[in-house]
Amino acid sequence: MDQLPLVPAVLCGGAGTRLWPLSRESLPKQFLRLHVEHSLLQQTLQRCGPLTPAAPLLLAGEASRFLAALQLDEIDVRSATLLLEPLPRGTAAAIASAACHLRQEHDDALMLVLPSDHLLRDNAAFADAVRMAAEAARSGLLMSFGIVPTAPETGYGYLQAGSLLASGARRVDAFIEKPDRERAERLVASREWLWNSGMFLFRCSSLLRELAEHAPRVHAAAERAHRQAAQGDGVVRLDAAAYADSPDISIDHALMERTAQAAVVPLDAGWSDIGSWSSVWESAQHDEDGNATRGDVLLEDCRDCHVHAGRRLVSACGLDGVVIVDTDDALLVLRKAQAQRTRELVQRLRQAGRPECSAHRAVQRPWG
Repeated sequence: MDQLPLVPAVLCGGAGTRLWPLSRESLPKQFLRLHVEHSLLQQTLQRCGPLTPAAPLLLAGEASRFLAALQLDEIDVRSATLLLEPLPRGTAAAIASAACHLRQEHDDALMLVLPSDHLLRDNAAFADAVRMAAEAARSGLLMSFGIVPTAPETGYGYLQAGSLLASGARRVDAFIEKPDRERAERLVASREWLWNSGMFLFRCSSLLRELAEHAPRVHAAAERAHRQAAQGDGVVRLDAAAYADSPDISIDHALMERTAQAAVVPLDAGWSDIGSWSSVWESAQHDEDGNATRGDVLLEDCRDCHVHAGRRLVSACGLDGVVIVDTDDALLVLRKAQAQRTRELVQRLRQAGRPECSAHRAVQRPWG
């Protein structure tokens, strides 16, 4: 079997609204240190280190270029390439452009596509899953990683694991987008369905061939944007006019739901997409009353709360299941059960033209 390099391609986009007010448009959640020393982006890159010696490829916008470079330097990742998207066009265009770049650099490669803002607790299980997926991807299959569900979540897409392949992976028989509660319960009970994690492993030549067939506009725009890119000093700036010709579409809708080559590796590794303050609470260490705190916090008679203090003391008494996040210019208080509604608050701030939805005050450094 051919020996292709395994290259991490890390998606660093995102508007930074779901963990407001700590996360902002100018400071998305992948750059935050929520519980530990390293940010979610840094943890993602560290997770890849034992898997491959290849330098990672980071896909980011111009606005986050310097934040990404700073955090790479902090963990001594100095050989990465930054592939800069001139405007958002969805994961299909971003991943296709990454494949074009890796094809140029390596002739062909195995591309491990990872969101930069996910949490995994079991890195050994992740490494095993990557090795299984790589074996299947070498033969041309388009591999996804399906999370073994722990609850009937309605905020995730699901994929159906079908027939077993020689590598241990499974064919993907069907996709379902964000089912209602009743349907999600049936999917989980069947043990055939997995959460769609947004992590993938492709052979670049196979990915581009399938995109040319199933999403030709995405393929053509990515090819042209990369061909006309400005390159130098570890930075690749995709051509804006060419990139704008791509449809704004996810890789799932553009390709994975259409191709006959989709397969999946089940993954049970303590995964979370850290998609709300309630999931931040779930991933944190708790005290004997189920509270998770960060900073200078004093609680009395509180249960199952998440409290993040910024530059001052935050105290609370008699609360149950409440999120409190304090920053220099904004304070968020809501019930954990309503955590997904943070987006609604940010949307109202944006409509009102409030600067708090996009940036922190310059005096604050919530990422460090």
